[in-house]
Amino acid sequence: MGQVTGAQQRHGFDETTTLGAIETIVAYVQQHWAVPIVFFTCVRKHDANYGKLVQQLKVLQKKWHFTIIDLWQDPVVKAENRAQPLAMVDDAHPTRLGYRNIWTPIFRQQLTDVLRQSEP
Repeated sequence: MGQVTGAQQRHGFDETTTLGAIETIVAYVQQHWAVPIVFFTCVRKHDANYGKLVQQLKVLQKKWHFTIIDLWQDPVVKAENRAQPLAMVDDAHPTRLGYRNIWTPIFRQQLTDVLRQSEP
């Protein structure tokens, strides 16, 4: 998974780790384009390692000021998945039904909010 670097570090990340690769991507995007950055978490069964990754992503969010669409910890998404068992192929991949009824409305709303906030 790797380590989150110091608050002022903007280059030289360990790209062989997940967190280092995320920091590399975010640093590059922020350096080259004036665009909002959005990550999303997967809808997964409880997994301690994935939970740690989500926690570290939130630490990176504070450093880099990007948006997270957190499906993994969203109680509405979990309830919808229980109510619509055909919405997911497995614990990470939605079906067409899942995209239409659960994922797309969330992404549409949250991405619209992100784009509105980034308007000059």
